[in-house]
Amino acid sequence: MGLRMLARNLNFARPGIRFANLLAAITLAALATPIVKWLVVHGGAVGISNPAAISFCNILFVGNFLSGIVVVLFFGWRGIWPQLRAMEGSTRGLIFGNLLIGTVAGPIFLYMALETTTVTNLVLITRIDAVVYTALGFLIFRDSVSKMNWLGLSFILIGACVLVLWQGGGAPTRGDGLGILAGTLFALGSLLARLVLKSTDLSVFIFIRNLSGSVVFFCIALVLYGPHHFMDAFAPNLWVVMFVYAAVVVVLGDLSWFKALATVSSSMVASWSTMTPVLGIFFAFALLGEIPDLPQVIAAVVIVGGMGVAQIKRRDSTVAPRLLEKALAGG
Repeated sequence: MGLRMLARNLNFARPGIRFANLLAAITLAALATPIVKWLVVHGGAVGISNPAAISFCNILFVGNFLSGIVVVLFFGWRGIWPQLRAMEGSTRGLIFGNLLIGTVAGPIFLYMALETTTVTNLVLITRIDAVVYTALGFLIFRDSVSKMNWLGLSFILIGACVLVLWQGGGAPTRGDGLGILAGTLFALGSLLARLVLKSTDLSVFIFIRNLSGSVVFFCIALVLYGPHHFMDAFAPNLWVVMFVYAAVVVVLGDLSWFKALATVSSSMVASWSTMTPVLGIFFAFALLGEIPDLPQVIAAVVIVGGMGVAQIKRRDSTVAPRLLEKALAGG
């Protein structure tokens, strides 16, 4: 319902624009984690007078909150409110589960991982979300998965394991372990979103997920850390930076991705999605100066190769395109 309505209302029918939507979504998804780390490390470079205001917690809280506001500005409150009132209780429960898992818990563990491991590692390790998503789709939705799908997913899992064990000396480091957990949670969030969007418009889904996610996270952090934890969260220049970030990276990324799913063939979506880790590694290098080491290069080759093999599908394969859950606020 949501995808078809979006495709009709925004008139993205021309092939060039359809492909541009897909390319924009993949690029913004790959940019998400590197730009968050860059903001934390180089906040002063974008006019943040108080660098302490750029923290992972503040980015998650402010980014999600402003993402919800941007959706209202884009779609209008009159188009969202009637659907909110008419929403069934079961759908509300699914959305709440999605925001807890994919919008709050997933980014929290990813941010914790960013404190002790590299963006390049996380870009590669979190690819296991495709493995988890497909396996659970097979078990829960009875998706038909081809042998080539399973073979490709096996390569992804092997590549991630090689990276984790090689760099950790035979055991995963804390950062890598948290990255694996975050990837798993993002996959679970995608599955819940897949259920929600069968009966809910996209604008309503993004609005509730992001705005409610910010409130839920704020309450959890208050209980765990106390009010002083957000003492720098209301710095005006932080909100200006995060508004731009929320509008471009989060909301535009979400809209581009769902428009692509509505108008582009699933095979093209799957094929071009293999570029996400490659672009993620490139942005980690360009923004943070991370140069991949030997384990990361080998893991990248195996994982990207596995993603490519997984797209060689037989006709009986019915795996739905995985939703691109962001690895940052609004994800």
